[in-house]
Formats: sequence, structure tokens, C-alpha cells
Amino acid sequence: MTRIIEIDVPCSNCKKINHIMTEASITTWLYPELIKKILNNEYYFICGHCKAKTFLIQDILVNTRRGMFYLNTGLSMEEKKQLLIKYGVINEQEEILDQPIEVDPTKVQHDPEIADQVHKIKKAIDSYKKTLENGTPLELDDEKEKNK
Repeated sequence: MTRIIEIDVPCSNCKKINHIMTEASITTWLYPELIKKILNNEYYFICGHCKAKTFLIQDILVNTRRGMFYLNTGLSMEEKKQLLIKYGVINEQEEILDQPIEVDPTKVQHDPEIADQVHKIKKAIDSYKKTLENGTPLELDDEKEKNK
């Protein structure tokens, strides 16, 4: 699963801190385009202060069909390429091998028990949202106390 985190990163140009969201881990067959960005040195952010491009150098946990490994985005393009080839993410021509899985809806089994549970959970969530719109029980109790 691809996991996003928030980090503070100084701009390489103006040195001001930028609060950004970035990937801590990726699943290659769910987000293959990120592999291309990292491999082609396109893994950067634009500074919110001076608009300069700052490359993100960090370790990202890469989950592949052959296992997991850490990939440091600061490695040379050749080092990144060799790691990605080793774990079967790309081939020598840098083509992505781990692609999103296509699901044939005609071959998906329908489990009525699971569908019933999903329906119950959705109803509970909707009910909870309505409760929050009207105020939480604690907020309602606080209002009653104020009105006394």
C-alpha cells in the first residue's frame, strides 16, 4: 500500500521550510508512475516561497511482487535502475513490469454476508455523520449545562 506522510523540508534555494506530503512507502503495481518519477529524477517539490525546485532525498519502502526493499531517491539513476531491475519492477528498457491488476467483474464472486456487513457499516457511518452534524453527545450535554 502506498503510504503518505507529512514532512518539513528546507528549500535548496531560499532555505525556508516547506510543509509537504510525500510517500513513505509505495506499492509498485498500485502506483507505477511514481517509479518513473523517481527513476527519471522527477521526484521533487516546488518551494512555496521562492518557487525553486528541490529534489526530495529520502528512503522509500518499495513493495513489489518479489519482495520489499528501501530505495533512496538520492541514488544515481543507474543505481536506482539496477535496484528496480533486481526486484522485477522494470526491465533493461526501463519499462514498468509491475502494472495495476485488471479485475474482470464477471469473475468476481458476490458474498451476500459480506455485502450485508458493508451495508450495515455504511448505515452506521451515515448515522454517525448525522449525529456529528447535530453535535456530539458531549457537546449536546455541554449545551444543556449552559442553558440551566
